[in-house]
Amino acid sequence: MKLLLLISMAIPASFSSKFLAAKSLLLGLTVVITLWEFLNRRFLSLKQTQLTLLPLTAISVMILDYALHSNLLFFAQAQLIFLTALGTWLVVQWGDSNRLSLNQMITLAVYGNILYALIKLSLLIGTWVGWVNPSKLAIIFNIPITPLGIKGYLVRLQTPFDTPSPYLLFFVLHSQSLNLHLTRTKKYLFIGILLLNILTSFSRVLWALGLYALFTSLWISKSTPWKKVRRVCLCCIFSSFLLITLWEPIESLVALRFTSQNAIESDDTRLNQIEALYEKCLQAPFLGSGLGSYAEDCIRDPEHPFNYEVQWLAYIMQTGLLGASLAALGGWLLLRNYIRFRISQIRIALGVLVVLFLLSGWTNPYLFSLSSGILYGLFFLAERKTIDPLRDATYSSGMLHPIV
Repeated sequence: MKLLLLISMAIPASFSSKFLAAKSLLLGLTVVITLWEFLNRRFLSLKQTQLTLLPLTAISVMILDYALHSNLLFFAQAQLIFLTALGTWLVVQWGDSNRLSLNQMITLAVYGNILYALIKLSLLIGTWVGWVNPSKLAIIFNIPITPLGIKGYLVRLQTPFDTPSPYLLFFVLHSQSLNLHLTRTKKYLFIGILLLNILTSFSRVLWALGLYALFTSLWISKSTPWKKVRRVCLCCIFSSFLLITLWEPIESLVALRFTSQNAIESDDTRLNQIEALYEKCLQAPFLGSGLGSYAEDCIRDPEHPFNYEVQWLAYIMQTGLLGASLAALGGWLLLRNYIRFRISQIRIALGVLVVLFLLSGWTNPYLFSLSSGILYGLFFLAERKTIDPLRDATYSSGMLHPIV
């Protein structure tokens, strides 16, 4: 599980097939081990567990073989949804069994994301100074690269693994409130690298989430009010210094992401997707058009035409109101515990973060992936970490125990 957390946050799905083969093998082994322990611990004897896992494994292999040879879009999208649910289940099960604490899981996830961030930052610097050819980089790693035209050949290199950075930044910034026991050196090192990765993603959504994490860390700080004021003043002075000394490139970046023609075209693309997907929704509003379906007039990615920036609307188009109801139920199960116990600042901040993560599916395809599933599991365990059984009268030993 430790290796899976590291690799799941460090190797994007778009990277080469050799990496993916190792990642898939590790995922399969982790699932078998976790399912074995889960069944043997709660329901079945050792022999019953063996008899249960054998046919399940055989059926899974046959389904995978059929999916690989049929090349159906249905299986491609179903795989994404399955991996998301699987990632959540694995994290929660390993937390329940006390094999890994929340502190260990978040630390491993941060290490994996930092490894990815360091590789990405090295490639960005290489393209900027001319040591790396961006076009060859895009072909080798199968990742989208956008020239920014600021100075040299600075490019925008964004993969789905930029997505966890602001959420992991939130966990690191609130490590004291969540009792994660990070040393000061580790904490500041993690914050610095994660902030750099968020900034170099040039994503407006990730920038906003990063600012939210920073804002809530000041709001929930356990320091005295004077220290809060001093911290805010220091941040303002430091930001002003950056703006004064690096005004031109910062101005170029802000203009590029918010007022340039590329930004306008990006927003227009989303509006076109909304219109096309809405028309497709009307064709089968209750049961949907099926997983893997897409709007023929608006295709974002020829290899994965079912994948859209407006992911929630695409999901409703594919699964109909029935699927939307199931998704709403899943969101409610994730959020309901935030209002079942005593309200606190950290619980409010964490609950809002989960809502923001779910809402991001209206602008970016962030909702379904193995790394997203791991984030769902971390959200679930982090919420339980904020429960104080000594103060919450509704807490009982019959409920899920808090992770230690």
